[in-house]
Amino acid sequence: ISVTGVQTCALPIYFIGEAARMRIVNFISGNDLGGPKQSFLHYTEVLQNLNLDVYSLIRKGAPLKLLLEQITENTMEVTYIRSNAPVLRNIAAYRLKKVIEPLAPQLVIAHKQVDIALLHLALNKSCKIVGVIHGYNSNNIQHANALIAVSNSIKDFLVTEGYKKRIYVIPNMVKISGDEPEPRTIPRSEEHTSELQSH
Repeated sequence: ISVTGVQTCALPIYFIGEAARMRIVNFISGNDLGGPKQSFLHYTEVLQNLNLDVYSLIRKGAPLKLLLEQITENTMEVTYIRSNAPVLRNIAAYRLKKVIEPLAPQLVIAHKQVDIALLHLALNKSCKIVGVIHGYNSNNIQHANALIAVSNSIKDFLVTEGYKKRIYVIPNMVKISGDEPEPRTIPRSEEHTSELQSH
């Protein structure tokens, strides 16, 4: 599909749901501006234009906020420390719950494996978790109800790692213009042009 200049393959029905106005939280943590962040922005844009209620959740202070606010008014922030220490992990899950629970989403999309585990602690079982897997990392995938792999190779990796639930393959989206590109004339040297004409 192509929605407002963002092109990708068709989104599966599990992903967009059967409800006309499904409520989704699109979530990514971290403070960098790497590839997964660009994918996160594209998911927000496409899902909004599919007439879904989308809330984009990021870490407080992330530079991504300036880009996100250009495409959505539903930007939310959360502060927590990512850690495997049980006390800090429980605090992080509690803070996520305080932000997400009032929205009553049917689906939360996580773009980081570490956040899949936190969401599993924070959400009630009626809310589904879909993990978008951008690389060869299988940590915490068992807590997701479904996965989206950005390539067939990553899907195969996730299967070999023992993930038995549904895996969709959706390549990273690409921003395109609605205008047809102008054909380009490739300049040739006079010597090469003369040589072509002689043949």
